[in-house]
Amino acid sequence: MGLPASQRRILERIEIALRGSDPRLTALFAIFSRLNRDEEMPRVEQVRARMAVIMARLRYRFVRFTRWFGSPARTRLRTALFFPVALAIVASIAWQVPRFNKTFNSSKPADQSLAAQQRIGNDLISLINAHAINASCLPISVPYATPIPLLALYLHTSPKNIVVRPVSHGTYLMAANRAVYIQYQLDAHDTRRQGGVPAGFHLIAANRSWHEYSSCG
Repeated sequence: MGLPASQRRILERIEIALRGSDPRLTALFAIFSRLNRDEEMPRVEQVRARMAVIMARLRYRFVRFTRWFGSPARTRLRTALFFPVALAIVASIAWQVPRFNKTFNSSKPADQSLAAQQRIGNDLISLINAHAINASCLPISVPYATPIPLLALYLHTSPKNIVVRPVSHGTYLMAANRAVYIQYQLDAHDTRRQGGVPAGFHLIAANRSWHEYSSCG
């Protein structure tokens, strides 16, 4: 693979200058070229030459493209290309907003804030600290997934022992009222437990946020 035209021109100018200033050195270079004309170029030099050619071609094509694309005649084309891109960005943002609002939704009641969720979580912890909720009465049925991490952490039990479904034995945890139920649910699309307190379960503890029923005696 040959050298780029710009490098060949530089070498030609050097050759002409050498002929005029040092004929003897020019003759030595000619002899060296004849002796080595049948040898392959070293691999390192081949790679360098190839990369130089590729970069030169890329620069040339990039310059041509920028000149072509930047011309006044291409104004409509630029608009046609950039408008769909901008539209896609706006659509992506619009798609993400509802997902963000699953947790922080300004349309929910004002009391549904981080402070309210913290209060409800603290009420759940108080039942654990009072040993009303404990890992000896499993599984624990909860109305939705929000309480699961907190219960698993404070009870030192596996999240698999806390379920979002009715149970025939164990602990049945229920929100004290509708407001607590709505305020503590982080994601409105989470699976919700269906049905009421199962037969054979009795109320054993309650506070302003939670009612706990158990079948463990």
